[in-house]
Amino acid sequence: FGLMYQMWSDGIFGNPVDPNGTVFENRPHMSTAKAIMINTVEPYDFVGENHDLTRMHQGWGPPSVRNLYELRDSMFIVDETDVLSELSSTVYELEVEAGTPALRATLVFTDLPGTTSSAQHRINDLTLMVTSPSGTVYWGNNGLLAGNWSSPGGFANSIDTTENVWIQNPEAGLWSFEVRADEINLDAHVETPEVDADYALVVSGVLVGCGFESADVNCDGAIDAFDIEPLIGLLFGGPKPCSSCAGDVNGDGTVDAFDIEPFIDCLFGGVCP
Repeated sequence: FGLMYQMWSDGIFGNPVDPNGTVFENRPHMSTAKAIMINTVEPYDFVGENHDLTRMHQGWGPPSVRNLYELRDSMFIVDETDVLSELSSTVYELEVEAGTPALRATLVFTDLPGTTSSAQHRINDLTLMVTSPSGTVYWGNNGLLAGNWSSPGGFANSIDTTENVWIQNPEAGLWSFEVRADEINLDAHVETPEVDADYALVVSGVLVGCGFESADVNCDGAIDAFDIEPLIGLLFGGPKPCSSCAGDVNGDGTVDAFDIEPFIDCLFGGVCP
């Protein structure tokens, strides 16, 4: 975990950091740290729920710093930046290249303390649903009690606060990753007055664009009003003020009018690239 926090503070996952901040000041949320470490484990091989290494015995597997580093350029990370009210959802569409050996999606949300006398201890319920380019649906944790790869179909997981969808040799194309708020019984995101919840989502094995820096047009580590003027300059053919990614907010390889809407959305608290 210490090495992962150092990597995060160095910004190697495309995450925003304060270049003058400490590792502690730049740290991700706890749920994100947990999701990153689970997503990049090296699980033991096992088949069947009666195997000695079954999921209940081994967990998700031992952490792997090598996997952390090698997957750094193919990781999409939501660090509690999205907030869901009950029955709402957010969909992320991510591209998978042909020949990708594995696609892993990990959802983690921090739940409130349960009641010991209750038959069900979790309070809120967030659910992960992954859909392949051909329409095959994978629900979080379905099939992962019996082996290391998800089974298609099944149903929404309503028990666990950690949900994985792990696909071996995934289909090439645009995959959909939906996080649903099936139940929000108590407020888990106290920063807002509404009853809602946030979460961490980590997807590895996908094509990612330039990340946070594409909307941080002036490369000062923040997305704010000071990025508007350099973005306008880029739209009219001006030179890039810093990185090659700057201004290409939608990640299509060019800075044009199609970058304006996602930039405004990010600027006013929406989902940033």
